[in-house]
Amino acid sequence: LIHPLTENAIKYGMQTSSLPLKISVSAKVRNDRLLIEVCNSGKWIDPQEHNNTNSTGTGLQNVQLRLQNAFPSSHSFEIEKNENNVCIKIEIEKKLNKHE
Repeated sequence: LIHPLTENAIKYGMQTSSLPLKISVSAKVRNDRLLIEVCNSGKWIDPQEHNNTNSTGTGLQNVQLRLQNAFPSSHSFEIEKNENNVCIKIEIEKKLNKHE
């Protein structure tokens, strides 16, 4: 999950950020939830408005599909678009075993 998010952060951040590009990746567990965040400096590029032949436009969509398949009702996926950065935030809830 982290690889395509980081790849997108670099690829699109380089197009909209002043240099040096800033990337942050974090993962932590809080209250039985895994929190993953990948942020980059720069601005959000709307996929419908972005006309780049080097892009398949499926990176974030593939991550969302993977989350849906692996954690159908116990995850969240959020895109946070700010003035100077873009963050993708994922939360995955711990699944309890029948014996817990």
